[in-house]
Amino acid sequence: MTDRARKELETLLLSLRAGGGTAMGGALREAVRLLEGVPRSRKGVLVLTDGQVADDREALLALAERSGVEVSAIALGADADAPFLEALAQRGGGRFYRAASPKELPRLFLREGQEVFRGEALEGRFPVEARPHPLTEGFRFPPLSVLLPARAEPWAEVLLTSGERAVLAIGERGEGRVAALATDLSRSWRDFPEASAFLGGFSAGSSGRGGPSPSTPTRRGRG
Repeated sequence: MTDRARKELETLLLSLRAGGGTAMGGALREAVRLLEGVPRSRKGVLVLTDGQVADDREALLALAERSGVEVSAIALGADADAPFLEALAQRGGGRFYRAASPKELPRLFLREGQEVFRGEALEGRFPVEARPHPLTEGFRFPPLSVLLPARAEPWAEVLLTSGERAVLAIGERGEGRVAALATDLSRSWRDFPEASAFLGGFSAGSSGRGGPSPSTPTRRGRG
């Protein structure tokens, strides 16, 4: 690159500004579609966003209402559009949560998981094995006390397993990132001091213990 080209590039980069909104409709439709074949009487989608969406809002509310699954929402950040996300959860038959910062997310994930997974767990002692990934690096995972029925979709990357069972899988589908954790954290990792740090990594948006941020629905049920 020549000196002139480098200066032109620097000028271009300095002129960039953040803008627009999240394209949430495609991700929400994909999450609902993936749950259609799951043989469970109760299924849910958890939308994590600031609510600043680029889609038609009434269309999103109608999609949540007719989805056939419980659509809950977390409004993340002080500037989140809480009224819209609260309406989304109400129309979707789910629950609405506020999170001023990513540090609050593990607690809210736990509350939502307890609501949806009640009565479907396998109890015992299930050793956990971690596959190499920036999100699992540096953590030693204790055995699980509860394991939920789950399977990893072919396009998903499995990060945690217990025997042949998938415990945690992540991936990108459509226009959103998806994460599925097949356990009840209130019973499995009560004595795991790094649980919050690990789960917080999904929204930290940095490398190592941070990792990618799921800006759109987190799918629960069969991962």
